[in-house]
Amino acid sequence: MNIKFIKIGALTLISTLALATPFIAYASQQKIWVEVINNTNEDSTAIINDHTCSTTLGIKGITKAHSINFVDIITGVFACSETPDSPCKADVYMTNDCSGDKIATLFYERNVGIVSVQPHGSYKVAGSGYVVTIDSPSKS
Repeated sequence: MNIKFIKIGALTLISTLALATPFIAYASQQKIWVEVINNTNEDSTAIINDHTCSTTLGIKGITKAHSINFVDIITGVFACSETPDSPCKADVYMTNDCSGDKIATLFYERNVGIVSVQPHGSYKVAGSGYVVTIDSPSKS
């Protein structure tokens, strides 16, 4: 085996790792944009800023029944790009396509998280920081 080739390969590997390390460290420090905990029997979606259904984000835009959806920061910034300097509004629906009755309106600010939750109807919706929880209505 050629020693010169091994040295060049090792130098290339070391250089690549040295350049990539800051980006890996930065990505690992990023916060989740929002964590949605859906404790219901229905999927949930949201219309963002009175404009787009979260399903346009693909699978990340639907929180399945009895699951937790971690929306990453890149997806969140993209979804709220129309209002980068003001709260992002999300109208929440208990369907997989933003249809039916709105159950809550949430407002989210970058670097703060959830700043307001306005429930509409019988579902229990709570949020603070970077976590939103959706619970089924109480049975009487």
